Amino acid sequence: MCSSFTRKVSSLDYSFYLKSSAVIFFRVSRHGFFVVGNMDSMTASSQTWMKIVEILRNQHQIGPQLFLKCQIHGEIIPAAHATDFDRAPEGGCSRMCNATLDKCGHICRLICHVTDIDHVEYQCRLPCEKKCEKYGHPCPARKVFYSLTEKFAPIRKQLLIFFFNLIVCYQSCPRCMVKVNTLLGCGHSLDLACCIDVETFACPVVVSKTLPCQHIIPMLCHDDPSKVACREVVEKELPCGHSQRDKCSARVEDILCLTKISVVIPACSHPVRFYLIARKFFSYSKYDI
Repeated sequence: MCSSFTRKVSSLDYSFYLKSSAVIFFRVSRHGFFVVGNMDSMTASSQTWMKIVEILRNQHQIGPQLFLKCQIHGEIIPAAHATDFDRAPEGGCSRMCNATLDKCGHICRLICHVTDIDHVEYQCRLPCEKKCEKYGHPCPARKVFYSLTEKFAPIRKQLLIFFFNLIVCYQSCPRCMVKVNTLLGCGHSLDLACCIDVETFACPVVVSKTLPCQHIIPMLCHDDPSKVACREVVEKELPCGHSQRDKCSARVEDILCLTKISVVIPACSHPVRFYLIARKFFSYSKYDI
């Protein structure tokens, strides 16, 4: 804990403030207590602080400056002026942290810091060097970066800055798109992107399969023959007794008969020809068909 006494000596309540503050400060302090102020004016205004200052002087704990010790490197920084604290901007010292990160193995690039010592929240901004878990391919972002920097050497610096802001180590890698010769469960071998899940991938190879109707047709390997409508044209026997060619998967109940029939109208004895499907448009009682 650090406290500064900068009030005027002539204040009426200064003596009371010093006495009460001493009790409070010593009660709440846990690891240390630093006092910045004029010791002579404090002892002249408070008997309590007179006794405290006497004890501190006997222990050689009063001086013109504070000694700040880095918890990481052990470096000691004497601080007598406000600018001296600039030598420990993050609470440690002026050295680089250089700690090895457990997540990626890179070195911490911050100034020595006392917060987040274990680098749990630290975000590494170096180029990604991770590899895909499946085949160990390098990060796609890194591959694209180096290919572009080699192709566009004159603007390499601008590309470097762009990719540092776009894809850095702490971010998740894009999906690995390296082509790998993969053997599928159906037995076909294809060049697929590394990130594709073989178990759920639908094989696009065209093969010949036998349908439940025993017709053999070309279809995609992953298609189920029992769910494919056969389009082969076959001869079908209709409920009316006529035969007609139609798709194998068509139901005979849904097929319209296109056969023409000849009928003699009894009233006039004239013969007429029409499609059998037209019977429903005629009145049986009128024409006696």
